[in-house]
Amino acid sequence: MGAVTWRQWLHTRRGRAYAGTVASAVLTSVVTVVVAVCAKTTQASWFRFGPGPELDVAGIRIDTWPRYAALLAVVVVVRATQMLVEEVAMPVFGFTVYNPDNKLVRDFRRGELQVLANVMFCTSSLRELYFVLLTVSQVDIAVVQTLASEFTSVGTIYWLLLDKQFPLSDQRVGRLPAAADGDEESDNDSSDVTPLLPTAAAEDADAPASLLHDGDDV
Repeated sequence: MGAVTWRQWLHTRRGRAYAGTVASAVLTSVVTVVVAVCAKTTQASWFRFGPGPELDVAGIRIDTWPRYAALLAVVVVVRATQMLVEEVAMPVFGFTVYNPDNKLVRDFRRGELQVLANVMFCTSSLRELYFVLLTVSQVDIAVVQTLASEFTSVGTIYWLLLDKQFPLSDQRVGRLPAAADGDEESDNDSSDVTPLLPTAAAEDADAPASLLHDGDDV
């Protein structure tokens, strides 16, 4: 096989994943630089850190360090919980309700899935509204809630990947997972399948014709 070109590689799932990740990192870096420049040239209250008389979150003034610490603790707990819910439970509703190829739902009744999905999406939207209020209040609170989400995501992604197998990773250490070996064996066997005769019929087929005739005469 010839060498894979960049265009062919970008059409693979692996190529799209790498390209999307690099593009996201570059875009985030550009936005971060723009925000940093704006923070130096403006005196907006959003670019301040810590408690202050101008820090107001949903009508609550955060002007002391105990209030500021309590606010950050609530932000971390709520944001981490939301990330757990979205990465563990939300895909169940997303793939079950919106997957056009999934025509048969075995795990839920129709009304049950309707109620659960709508409650999940509604509560998630309300939480996002609260997080928008936190994000626009001050830059340090926005950074803290983002870090809480991403650190929680590291754990949830690691936990979800434990249920998956990675032949590419196992090939580097010279072994393949047991399920993958079984799949290869089954594929090889299925490529050349011959119908099997019952044991007695197979023995009769292998026996000499003279023996069969002698047995019939007896």
